[in-house]
Amino acid sequence: MNSLSATEVLRKKLLTPPPFVRKHHSIRMANPYSRKMGTSLCAYHVFEYSLWIELEFDRSVISLNLEPPAWNFSGNADEKNIVINAVSLDTSDRLTLHFAKENLKRFGAVSEKIKASQEWSLLNGEIKIWNDLAEVSRLDRANKDALLRYLCAPELVVNAQIGKSILSELAGVRKLCVWDFINKLKQHDPEEVKTAIANLVVEGKIFLDMSKRFALSSDVSLREIF
Repeated sequence: MNSLSATEVLRKKLLTPPPFVRKHHSIRMANPYSRKMGTSLCAYHVFEYSLWIELEFDRSVISLNLEPPAWNFSGNADEKNIVINAVSLDTSDRLTLHFAKENLKRFGAVSEKIKASQEWSLLNGEIKIWNDLAEVSRLDRANKDALLRYLCAPELVVNAQIGKSILSELAGVRKLCVWDFINKLKQHDPEEVKTAIANLVVEGKIFLDMSKRFALSSDVSLREIF
């Protein structure tokens, strides 16, 4: 068997969530379930929880880690390790290091330090600095969170027949609201209908009006008209 390359070893280190250990006792912890990873992840701060929402919802992301190891990219043992808020891998095989802007004040010019390091040349990666991760209740993020709550649970099975019925109902109209589907599909539990709608939105098969909070009055369409 061929040994892993230096690039593969580094990527595995960054993308593998560590075993669960209760830490940061003074910080609120959330345990969102990731469909992409098939396990619950630990978000010790609002920054990581917001990143879980964004990365779990992003269809181009195939893998994510909310607990990557802190890193000293300079090789200088006297310098602080840089805290990375999350790491993701996308469908283009591009690895991204995600940072909350608020966390970078004590590290200086992070992007420059990382890109000058020997490890960076191995990663084929990019750096993304987020300015708004503290805003979980921001409308678009709150809607993504609400949709993911219908889907992100172990052993959840979305009713495929409901999904087909929703797509069929939308085929001949410009848009319908969630309440319309619940009325049209009365043979099914309303929560199953909402779960099927959430699944179709997350998969990009239908579009949701994200300009208002997800509710029974929310409109959906086969086309991106909102």
